[in-house]
Amino acid sequence: MSWRATAVLWVIAMALVVAALWARNTRDGVAQTGEPIASTSLIAGASLVEFHDGLGTIVLRHDGSVWSQVQPFAWPVDSLAVHDLLGVVERLAIVRSVEGASADSPADAPRVQILTDSGDGVELALGERAPGGRAWLFRRDWSHDGPGPWSRVTVRDRLHDLLLSSPPRQWRDPTLLPGLGADCTTIELASPGLAAPLRATREGASWRLESPVATRADTGSIEAWMDALARLRASQFVVDAAEGDAYGLRDPVARLRITSIGRPATELVVGGLVATGVADRYATIEGTPTIVRLDEVALRRVQPNIVALVDARATAFRPFDIFGVRWIPSGRTRRAADAGPEPGWEIHREGSGWSPADHGDLASAVLSALCDARATDISFQSLPEGTRRGTMELFDVDGALLASIPVGRELLAGLAPGAEARWALESEPGVLRIFHPAWAEALRLEEPASAAESPESVTP
Repeated sequence: MSWRATAVLWVIAMALVVAALWARNTRDGVAQTGEPIASTSLIAGASLVEFHDGLGTIVLRHDGSVWSQVQPFAWPVDSLAVHDLLGVVERLAIVRSVEGASADSPADAPRVQILTDSGDGVELALGERAPGGRAWLFRRDWSHDGPGPWSRVTVRDRLHDLLLSSPPRQWRDPTLLPGLGADCTTIELASPGLAAPLRATREGASWRLESPVATRADTGSIEAWMDALARLRASQFVVDAAEGDAYGLRDPVARLRITSIGRPATELVVGGLVATGVADRYATIEGTPTIVRLDEVALRRVQPNIVALVDARATAFRPFDIFGVRWIPSGRTRRAADAGPEPGWEIHREGSGWSPADHGDLASAVLSALCDARATDISFQSLPEGTRRGTMELFDVDGALLASIPVGRELLAGLAPGAEARWALESEPGVLRIFHPAWAEALRLEEPASAAESPESVTP
């Protein structure tokens, strides 16, 4: 056989192979395409993404700058996660396609639908995985007239990896109390462990506790608590369910209510234990059906140490607010104007100094003790009978009374051997701010000789 005849036979053989391959790939509606799953213009113009699975439907909408969940309830989401999804879909190419009735999508298959504002889009339903890193997808186009027919295609399994390893419910922003900040006016916490609900209210730039006691709050501590609450994050979005009986929410261990200017109040409900030895709890935001998981760190942020929220200073006055101070020892009364000086001592500002002139050091010590020194302990009680040492009266520039503060001291009879008695000030009813024994060293406070004989103590 000549070389010319051999070449002709090779050409005929190659043509037969190509024809056979074409026939195999096109019979029964099967075709090789290589086309993208979705066009670049569709992905760039996407404004709505819907997910459907056995747990329900989630709808995400793009407002021009960020993505957010609009159904089944409004909630912020991680826009980067949505962009990752769109990027995966844009890069998917069809390897094989099947047309006709055999391409119908299973009713319970997880699906994602991507739409533009005009109603154009694509819907993808996850099928079975195939060998070699591939998987089946059910695909159909959408237009303003509705959906087109389904086709069954083979693609790389990147979309399966994304949606199955990171379900869209976990794309929600895990921050449970977003926006908690300067516009917050009230924080309330109810818990079985509290004798009365904790309630803190903002008064201008400062805060005040209204319950379980009415007293000045430490603004720095309240703001630190608010910062911790603002960082409160769900470790998992468990389920979207209206009933939380199975998650300990019928008997909650905490109800935290946040009220802010210009927005509805937000209430976080933390459930009780659901299993022995499990520290995590379940929680929900009142008014939303989703149930989330909280870890131990998040739980500690919800319930603060109430004592740490109390302003530990003896008074809220600043040194330049006080123009006069009078100390009246216990058991002595004021005398008539013509009966000589008052018991104890009295000082007042005179020009740039203080009068009496030799009491400048006393004035400095008093102002520091009342305005700067911080109590080492707080006790929610009144001064016990027999512990009062006197009264500290403060006056403003016009001589008007600013405050009258009962001052007491622990009694040696109630202390351990060698212990020193601490001082206590009841600058607000029912709240004792307890100071170190050295607090009054430079204040020239007088004590009745019989005080140490009383059995009472202010020890909390």
